[in-house]
Amino acid sequence: MEGVLHAIDLLKDWMNYLLTMQSAGIALVGKQLSDRLDPRSKRFAGTSIGFFLVSIIAGANLMGSLPYLAQDAAQIKDIYMERGNLNIPIDLNATIVAVCFILGLIFFALLAWSLGESPSNVDDPDH
Repeated sequence: MEGVLHAIDLLKDWMNYLLTMQSAGIALVGKQLSDRLDPRSKRFAGTSIGFFLVSIIAGANLMGSLPYLAQDAAQIKDIYMERGNLNIPIDLNATIVAVCFILGLIFFALLAWSLGESPSNVDDPDH
């Protein structure tokens, strides 16, 4: 039971970290959206926000499952094999959180890259 409670605590800490990072990422992307962006940058920004939001929603569902897992800690052998809120398996929910977070970061990096390309740099063969 101690191992299960420790695993739940680690999962909670991981989720808190990711939710904080994603909220900061959305705020930074939102700041860029307030500026005038070219269509490609807008697509990167929108896609990044979309993946971050899916990850946050899945994370909130996962966080909501943790109290129920803690209540049943004596019967649980592996928390990832349990079903959480909305009857979604914990392992699937955690995978959705992680994959969408990584995809959000990739599109965030693409947004940053596209913002670094100004129209004058694109036409300059030496740049």
